[in-house]
Amino acid sequence: MEKDALNTPEQVVAALYRQVSVEAGGVPDWNDVRALFIDEAIVVALEGPVRDTTLVMPLDDFIDFLVRFIESDLVQEHGFDERIIRMKPVIFGEMAHILVLYETRFPGSTNPPGQGIDSVQLVRRGGCWQIVSITNELPGPETPLPDVLRLHQG
Repeated sequence: MEKDALNTPEQVVAALYRQVSVEAGGVPDWNDVRALFIDEAIVVALEGPVRDTTLVMPLDDFIDFLVRFIESDLVQEHGFDERIIRMKPVIFGEMAHILVLYETRFPGSTNPPGQGIDSVQLVRRGGCWQIVSITNELPGPETPLPDVLRLHQG
């Protein structure tokens, strides 16, 4: 991954989604994934049957989590595609916040596509944008899609 291609917070976020999308049997370049984050970054995910458990992962734990996911039978057999549907960036000086509506799918699988929302915070250090934290939520009846991420028809 070329650093010159990561001049904006949006480019860094888009690179992350590209990096974790793999063809069947594929593996991301974990050094490239790690380079998108500050060393102290954290990722917060909700999990459990009703998403009532908070999982807070430092960067190394998040990479380990991704490795286990990518090595799973489903991903190894079908691949995994996580693509951005829409981003809503707010940039102020050396900090940025981006809400991301994304879609996940396992190509060739009978699993239906899913959607999620990531809240990504970034900072610019030494002229480079890097991810500080990511928090994840899934849209549903109790958590409808925020207006800023809806496609408005006019």
